[in-house]
Amino acid sequence: MKKNEAGFTLMEIIVVIVIISLMVGFAVPKLDSFLSEDKSKKGIRIFCSYIRELKLEALKKSQDFVLVIDPDSDKFWIDVDDEETAQKKSPGKDIDIAGVQSGYIDYSTTSKIYVRFYSKGYNDPFVVTLKNRIDNKIFTIAVNPFLASPVIYNKLCFFEECFS
Repeated sequence: MKKNEAGFTLMEIIVVIVIISLMVGFAVPKLDSFLSEDKSKKGIRIFCSYIRELKLEALKKSQDFVLVIDPDSDKFWIDVDDEETAQKKSPGKDIDIAGVQSGYIDYSTTSKIYVRFYSKGYNDPFVVTLKNRIDNKIFTIAVNPFLASPVIYNKLCFFEECFS
């Protein structure tokens, strides 16, 4: 009499569990660095899209706007008469605005910087440095007066480096 054997042996199940555990063990550190990198890129995307929208808005409305960037509060907004009513934006909860610099003001980690966006579609040149709090990665965003999109560097750059 022949017996039909259905199912898996205990040894087969243990081998599969060990293989899956090894795969997960190698994947988790990679996933963690991937997620923190994504948070940095999200902060960069937020800031860059705000800059592009502001350039278009100034051109569309034929009106000058002034962008205020405050490294102390990690916020940026359009300058209005009453600062309390301004709609302040942030690059993200894990992203700091580490510093700002324009052609008129030296690199600052504490002072607000005011950047004018003109009705003709250009702006004053400036550089913003963002820092990821989780892994301390630094990104520099250089906003050229005549380019539609900012240029992003994966390192700390100063005004002279970005615009030379």
